[in-house]
Amino acid sequence: MSFDDKILKLIIEFNRLTREKIIKWFVMPANKYPSSLRGGERLKGHIFTTKFEEKGFRLYGYQSKYYNSETDSLEEGEYLRFELIDDDGITEWDLSDNESAVSNLYQTVQLQTSDIKNITNSILDIIQTKYSQENRNIAL
Repeated sequence: MSFDDKILKLIIEFNRLTREKIIKWFVMPANKYPSSLRGGERLKGHIFTTKFEEKGFRLYGYQSKYYNSETDSLEEGEYLRFELIDDDGITEWDLSDNESAVSNLYQTVQLQTSDIKNITNSILDIIQTKYSQENRNIAL
């Protein structure tokens, strides 16, 4: 198995373990920009971090301009970066990629950290209890 295949497998396994709540991700404070942002790159969304087996990992989205030779112009693209970091948050290795596996992991992490599933269930329960048509008819 090549190194690239192993990295892909690692990301897929991180996604599975995140869905199973074995890996817990945290949102970094907005003022702690990753050291790996390069010139012209701008952070997009939250920065997520986790520790797994005593190793730190970071995941975030960013925007960067690139030259499009077909249109002879600078265009902006959106990318994701998955990093191995040390205890000080310094990048030891990174994968800047838009592989679907990285995108899937990013979406799973967003779901976990936003707690949107519980929020949705709570709001739907409130709507069902307070605002359903049946309850309106009873109150009238």
